[in-house]
Amino acid sequence: MSVFAEAEVAYLREQTLGRIATVGSDGQPHITPVTFFHNEVEDTIDVGGLFFGGTKKWRDARRNPRVALLVDEALSNPRRARALEIRGTAELHETGGEEANPRFRTSPRSSSESDPFGSWPGDWRSRPPEARAFR
Repeated sequence: MSVFAEAEVAYLREQTLGRIATVGSDGQPHITPVTFFHNEVEDTIDVGGLFFGGTKKWRDARRNPRVALLVDEALSNPRRARALEIRGTAELHETGGEEANPRFRTSPRSSSESDPFGSWPGDWRSRPPEARAFR
């Protein structure tokens, strides 16, 4: 069973850009935009790209594998934001991403969606607390 609700999986299929948050060596958060892929078979999120193995986010994840990915968008009429935050543990892979580039695979521990105007299919607040709370 997936950690994601059906509406969240559909949203992840549509999106390609997110923001990954890592923890730096100084204990401070670091957030950068990244492309990602939701691997539905493994129920993981893969983040990677050219020169990814030489980036701060790679070094941060090597030191502390706890990461968060925010996938969000701005909607209009009425103007509002919709977001899916995914928290998990990064597993570093030297090869195997797009064009065999370094990547990390995040096994989500939890996810939480946010939409103040309720445009998610179904009401996420009706999900059981363990399905929407961060562990």
